[in-house]
Amino acid sequence: MRAMLAAYFTGQARLGALLCSRGDTLPYAYQRVAHKPLEELTMAEWACLACAATLHIPVTAVERPLAIKSHHARTNPFGVPVVPPELCSKAVYIVRDPRDVALSLARHLGVDTETSVGILTDPSAVLYDGKRPPHFISDWSRHAKSWMGAKDMQVLMVRYEDMLADPVAALAGSLQFLGEQTPLERVKVAADAAELSKLQAQEQAEGFLEASEHGRFFGPGGSRWRREMDPALAGRIVEVHGEVMEALGYDLS
Repeated sequence: MRAMLAAYFTGQARLGALLCSRGDTLPYAYQRVAHKPLEELTMAEWACLACAATLHIPVTAVERPLAIKSHHARTNPFGVPVVPPELCSKAVYIVRDPRDVALSLARHLGVDTETSVGILTDPSAVLYDGKRPPHFISDWSRHAKSWMGAKDMQVLMVRYEDMLADPVAALAGSLQFLGEQTPLERVKVAADAAELSKLQAQEQAEGFLEASEHGRFFGPGGSRWRREMDPALAGRIVEVHGEVMEALGYDLS
């Protein structure tokens, strides 16, 4: 989605200049508002600084309106909101079948699938490597409901699977939601420029800053859980998240 938006607004889907490459866990933003070195912060202090750090980003950004990438759930760890409602007017929320999320997360973190399933079923889950600010993600269902049930901002939900099946429709719908004009030919060109295989080839040739130490950022895409996941682990995900999965149209069989 970020690559398609970049291609639409700039004419190219270059990985070094993606829209929303500014995330809400930028170390420099946290350090500007922190009272001590980041490596000394407790988890409670990270949470308390999240709002101030995000509000600091517009000070150094030139683009308006400012697009910010987030992995946070809209929760209040330690009693503080990590996504400041005063900053956000609209959000495009990308949701994906949690069984495929588990496979993708395992690959990105360099852990086994059982560990990633444990993360996605933990209401207090936080992604933190000790080097960069943490992502307060909660579990998959709470994450989805925290955004899609928002009362203080407009949220458009886009299913990852639908975006892959019809990227033109997903991009056009997102642009319309954001208040942009959507000439069909321009949307088609942007969707084609950001086709997954092209992004994979570009990352292979040039690298990508957001790739983890465990491998490339752009994986195989699509749905792989039926072929690659232990049925017991898939069943555990359905047991915990089946209600929300079904509401979003995911097959529980």
